[in-house]
Amino acid sequence: MNDLYNLILKGGLRKYKFTNSKIKPIDYSEDMKGSVFAFRSKELMQDSKGFIITSEEAVSEQKEITHWTPNIYRYGKYVDNKKIIVKGHEEKNLRQINTFVVDIDDNTITESEILLSCYDMGFLPTIIMKTPGGYQVYFVLDKPVFITAKSNFKAIEIAKKVSNQLRKSLGETLRVDTKCNHFGIFRFPQKSNIVFFEKSYLCNFATLINWSMKKEDSPKKTKMKLVKSFKQVDEPWFNLLLNESDIKGEKGTMGRNNVVLTLSLAMYASGRSKENCLYNLTEFNYRLENPLSDNELERTVNSAYSGKYKGTSKAFITTLCTEWVNRDLKSSDLFSTTGWYKFAKPREERVRSHYEEWVEDLEQLINDKTNVNQPFLRIKRQELIDRLGIANSSLTALFKRLKATNKINVQTIRGRNGGVILALVKNILINQIKNHHKQAKKALQEYLGINLDTLKNVNQSKNDYQEITLDIG
Repeated sequence: MNDLYNLILKGGLRKYKFTNSKIKPIDYSEDMKGSVFAFRSKELMQDSKGFIITSEEAVSEQKEITHWTPNIYRYGKYVDNKKIIVKGHEEKNLRQINTFVVDIDDNTITESEILLSCYDMGFLPTIIMKTPGGYQVYFVLDKPVFITAKSNFKAIEIAKKVSNQLRKSLGETLRVDTKCNHFGIFRFPQKSNIVFFEKSYLCNFATLINWSMKKEDSPKKTKMKLVKSFKQVDEPWFNLLLNESDIKGEKGTMGRNNVVLTLSLAMYASGRSKENCLYNLTEFNYRLENPLSDNELERTVNSAYSGKYKGTSKAFITTLCTEWVNRDLKSSDLFSTTGWYKFAKPREERVRSHYEEWVEDLEQLINDKTNVNQPFLRIKRQELIDRLGIANSSLTALFKRLKATNKINVQTIRGRNGGVILALVKNILINQIKNHHKQAKKALQEYLGINLDTLKNVNQSKNDYQEITLDIG
């Protein structure tokens, strides 16, 4: 946990306690730095009854903290003689900003859904914590943002705009609390409340600023598309899911509710009436070994027909099918059509392909050759050049541009037997989520003394994942 705390604090506190340190070397000296505020309960926090921490050592010793300020303040004060009531956790006293935190007020979703929403937004979180009212999502920066009076504290205003945009973007799909203080008090990370942590997922402040400005000032223009005349209910994946009966609803898995919602959205998009949808999914639900309640089934169908969802996601559908139908299924087994034509000249009539088309082709190649259980594709560079119909120099430029996004992960392997390893970041994410829950299940079964022979391959995908270092913004 100390590595996690230090990742968040970014050197904003002294390393050792000024007095009564148990680990500080003899004759060690260190300049004064900043402070954070900590609280032992929400009730005490609301009364400002807490304490001030000025060292990493002191943070690591705390076992009963429930709330803290992950961003660093210049100083902290006690306003009473008993040193119970604290003061100083206000914007004008900020010393450095280390992380943006989004508070989600929804207990009905899972961390998987939060990760997918973050992925669609374009930035992946470092930490997701479970709270009594929902979740808190930490977007930790790769470098701290220092606040200075010399710049008239402009960094705070810029950071607030970024924070607002993060909340607004995630608020399109999640129930986000938009009123809480941007750089105030949040939940303290503990082993007991962390449901997701990936130390390599760090955000760059300059990248966040550019993204925020584009979202605010230059909304994307809708490209003209011609919708094909096809129905999602006629796609292979639809019948595969509809006819599967062994679908569970375990905590942390993409299970019954997600399948029902996805099937309902497909029927809605295909022009089926709500009554027809409810009839078919009631029959489907009764076939399940562990069915949903009638009220929950109807609520999910109503939600799909409310019009608030954009539609079904190919990656999400693929995840459900590989999770519950057959783990070896590929995109080509599930989808028979892309769903629309672009108003553009045929590719053979152009000298060079557009960058967007190369990315589409690359995504399709990875989709066809991988799945969430085996997310990595290893391929020779020349074979990739031939498949994409792209020049070597253009492929190099394509890889550089991809590294500035978090859609496709690219790892180049040098040497005689080298090549390129490709993966969709979304598949890596989902693979990691699944392994997280499998490892938790294994630990529980070991504790209970249950035979684990059937779980001997649980860590294989995790090992595959660890071979690749994600390069995300």
